[in-house]
Amino acid sequence: MSVALTHGIRYELGGLEFLLDNVRATQGMSAISPLHVDALVLRGARPADIRKLRDVHRNLRDGRDLNVWRRTLFRLRGDRLVVIAEEDEVVAGFNMFYFRADERAQGVVHEAFSGVVETHRGHGIATAMRRYAAACFASQGVNSISSQVRADNPASLRSALNAGFEVVDHKALGCEPETGLLVLRMDLRQAK
Repeated sequence: MSVALTHGIRYELGGLEFLLDNVRATQGMSAISPLHVDALVLRGARPADIRKLRDVHRNLRDGRDLNVWRRTLFRLRGDRLVVIAEEDEVVAGFNMFYFRADERAQGVVHEAFSGVVETHRGHGIATAMRRYAAACFASQGVNSISSQVRADNPASLRSALNAGFEVVDHKALGCEPETGLLVLRMDLRQAK
């Protein structure tokens, strides 16, 4: 068997394991209820939202798409793992989460991505989504949220800190510290 084929099989099996683990982890969780904040509606994702989320994700991530396993997970459990910010039924931003195998047993959910479209930036939408997600997860018995923010992304870091995250570690990427990742954590046990 070729190395490429072996790698491909491992990747797909890992993706399937990720999907099944997250479906099980969210089994008893309730859907995220809509919350109206001024002109915005914060709500859980619906299966019909996946195409819009993919478009926004590609726009904000230099053309990179969600992989098939995340698309499938968010189609099945987006109502519990994705907070969408809408204004006049247009997606202004979204915040995606999933359970990582190494954190799930401690009651930790991981923030995979938080993004706001350019026309809606600077109005506190990312902070509002993070705060609402934290309240929803706390009410479901989740203990904390982990995240990573690039050190050269001050807007995302500011939003995370304003929402209640704390920097707990720094991981270098290459030889320049400003290109590293800041490891963040938000303790939800105080909010319960």
